[in-house]
Amino acid sequence: MAGLLNLCYMKKIFLFSLFITAAIFMNAQSDNWKVYHNKQLLLSTSEESEAKNTRSINKVDLDKIGELIVMYEAGILDKEWKRSIAIFDEKDSTLFEKAEINKIQVTNTDLEKMFRGKTKIKIYTWAIPKDPAKAAVIRIRRVHLCTLELK
Repeated sequence: MAGLLNLCYMKKIFLFSLFITAAIFMNAQSDNWKVYHNKQLLLSTSEESEAKNTRSINKVDLDKIGELIVMYEAGILDKEWKRSIAIFDEKDSTLFEKAEINKIQVTNTDLEKMFRGKTKIKIYTWAIPKDPAKAAVIRIRRVHLCTLELK
């Protein structure tokens, strides 16, 4: 009889711990980002998709006073890593890059310069360990945040 009671308690403890674990995973946040141009929200997502995350900017809007803002929020913040956000052209040349930051702001004047002779720019982010020894042995993967097309 005592063995049967112990088995019953063990099942309850197992189910309770399973429930707690599931609740923790359900509340875990994923990375997400937002892209604004001239205070208008262009994109808000947590899904990396070049096809879905392409937005258009009118050339006329670059003549206005304003800026492009990209904000990246990591689901799990790790203080031992540093994040970079960068803008690249169609040939994968770096046009703009900021390290150790989760937000970039680029004025329309600078954005217009980046678009000169181009119709498309891409925004990426990546993170690397702050420790140079660790950074030397890992492979860095860029995360595509957004593609902007000039119309």
